[in-house]
Amino acid sequence: MVRIGFVVEGYCEKLLLESRNFRNWAIQHNIQICDPIINARGGGNLCPKKIDASITECRILASPEKIMVLTDLECDPCVTITKARIGNGDIDQIRVAKKALEAWFMADTEAMRRWLKNDDFQGEHNPEKTKINCQESSERRTWSRNKKNTLCQNNDKSI
Repeated sequence: MVRIGFVVEGYCEKLLLESRNFRNWAIQHNIQICDPIINARGGGNLCPKKIDASITECRILASPEKIMVLTDLECDPCVTITKARIGNGDIDQIRVAKKALEAWFMADTEAMRRWLKNDDFQGEHNPEKTKINCQESSERRTWSRNKKNTLCQNNDKSI
């Protein structure tokens, strides 16, 4: 059995990994999820300058054999750029969902009803067609990089 420590983008990913069903699935696949699962509290904290603290916390508190980071695409144009943005030599694997986990919740009316504890939740009729506006996020990243240099810098200068 492989002991895996997780650093996740947010609360929803942490909830998923802590669920009994996911833990049972992991055991069936020879994976032991090490506790605690580290919540980075936002995609902006999954970058080289900020992720080191979460990786260290995971190594000390969970004692895993391997470390995996779970995030979503956010507004990056592709998985490769998201992985490069996170880039850290101490991470064994980075898994990037192309849609935010919250989008999957929206697609599953029953899951949303349980999560919200609201049996009247109607859900979204065509969640796969729901679009997000990345312009504001992209502008903020560009401004941060160019004006304040507060955006985490990527080791790969070609991106």
